[in-house]
Amino acid sequence: MVIKKLEEMPIKNMIETREMIRKNMENELQEASDIAIYGAGNVGKDLLEVLHKKGYSVINFIDKKSKDNAQEYCGLQVMSPNLAKGKLPCNTLIVVAMYDVAEAAAVITEWNHS
Repeated sequence: MVIKKLEEMPIKNMIETREMIRKNMENELQEASDIAIYGAGNVGKDLLEVLHKKGYSVINFIDKKSKDNAQEYCGLQVMSPNLAKGKLPCNTLIVVAMYDVAEAAAVITEWNHS
């Protein structure tokens, strides 16, 4: 599969791609029983606000800077990735709220292989 940057695509394709991503995300959110946000920073806070406005409930944040589960951000527990691996319900939808999506993807992929 070849992945192009959005700015390299014609406008029509960009709009179709963004719409497809939005629809897929909405389907995933509707099917999720639990939602966690990977990234407890400004983007994570903004995502939490959007999800709450749309009626979704988020159970916690996951952030590599969290040393233990005693931290809270926006009223939710912040777990380290290692702690989240063993404590999150199996079917939790993890929504990445970071600019470095590859970092979060690597951690989550490692969870699935160990």
